[in-house]
Amino acid sequence: MRKLILLAAMTAIMPQAWADVVPGKTYRIVPVADDSKSLFVSNSSPASGTTVVLWTDTDVPSQQWDVIDNGDGTMALRNVYTDGYIVRNSTVPSTSSKLTQNVTLTTATSRWTLTPVDAAANTYRMTQTANNGEFCATLSSTTDGVNVTLAAPDASKASMQ
Repeated sequence: MRKLILLAAMTAIMPQAWADVVPGKTYRIVPVADDSKSLFVSNSSPASGTTVVLWTDTDVPSQQWDVIDNGDGTMALRNVYTDGYIVRNSTVPSTSSKLTQNVTLTTATSRWTLTPVDAAANTYRMTQTANNGEFCATLSSTTDGVNVTLAAPDASKASMQ
C-alpha cells in the first residue's frame, strides 16, 4: 500500500494520519487541492541547494520521501532518489524562505513538526519554529514547477494530511 503525505496550497499540507506517518517509511507529498501532483527535487538533481517544487506525479523515486525521526519530536524528510533532505534555504526562517534540498542532515533547517489541524480530515500543518516565530510550508498554486515556500501559519488551515 502506497503511503501519502499531502501538501496543500496556501498554508495547507496533509499526511495520511499522524499515527500513520511512521519514521523509516516512504511517502509522497502531494497537494490537498490536486493529488495528481507531488513534491519533487527539481530535475532530480542530487546537488545541495536544488529547489523542491511541485510536479505532476510520475511515480518516480525523486517524488518519494523517507520520514526520519530527529529524536526531538520533529521529523526530517529525505528524498529516496537524491538522498537529500528538505530544508529551508535560509538560516533564519522567513516568508521569503524557499524549500530546497541539502545532502547532509542539518539541525534547525531540516526539522519539521506536523501539527494536527482537523483530526476528522487527518489534516496537519508542516511547520518549523525559530526565535522569530513559526513558519508553515506552503504553495502559491498547484502549477508544475511552483516553489514550496514558508509562510506565517493560519491556525484555521491545514498543512499536512
